[in-house]
Amino acid sequence: MRGKLRMLCIMLALMPMGVFAQEVKESKVKIGRDHKDGYVAMSRHGSAAIKNVIETKFKNAGLGKRSTKKGFRTYKGAVWPAVSTNKMDVYYRVKGNSRKCKVYLVASKGYDNYITGATDAAASTNIITFLQSLDRQAELDEQIGAKQAELKTLDEKAKEADKQKKEAEESRKQTQKQIRQLQDK
Repeated sequence: MRGKLRMLCIMLALMPMGVFAQEVKESKVKIGRDHKDGYVAMSRHGSAAIKNVIETKFKNAGLGKRSTKKGFRTYKGAVWPAVSTNKMDVYYRVKGNSRKCKVYLVASKGYDNYITGATDAAASTNIITFLQSLDRQAELDEQIGAKQAELKTLDEKAKEADKQKKEAEESRKQTQKQIRQLQDK
């Protein structure tokens, strides 16, 4: 009985970590007419939210100038510290709708030397970790947006309450003035 209870506690403790992990696999990614070694991640968030998360993370990482080629957003000669200290070309594309999407990511060290688990295990693990973090970050961004909207609503209510308080104070002063006028008669 104690063993089952302990196992249940461990499963419950680990559950939140698995709730936000998304499926990522190494796969061939079609760029134009060519198939390159890369990664495909399934997301339970919409394409706009995931694109926003990726762009924010890449901007914060200092990947540099972005271009678009064959439907893929491309960073040429970028140093992506979260993945590797070497320069690389990073290609990504997000396809899907407002409820779920797929992320295609390809990273090359140059001269058709694409990063996979077999060619660079450490960089591959870092790319997979990056892709797995996208859903969690999109979830956090969504929660932040909801809290900001809630805060805006509360600010509007506070302004309305201040306005009503000022109006009540003016009405009170007016009534007191009328009382004094009646008392002076």
